Amino acid sequence: MTRIWTMCVARSRPPPPMNSPYGLSAS
Repeated sequence: MTRIWTMCVARSRPPPPMNSPYGLSAS
């Protein structure tokens, strides 16, 4: 699931609610 999440983040800038904390940290 980590690989898929990374791909999703790389493809879409705004992270989903499930990856909200991850997106904010990566941003």
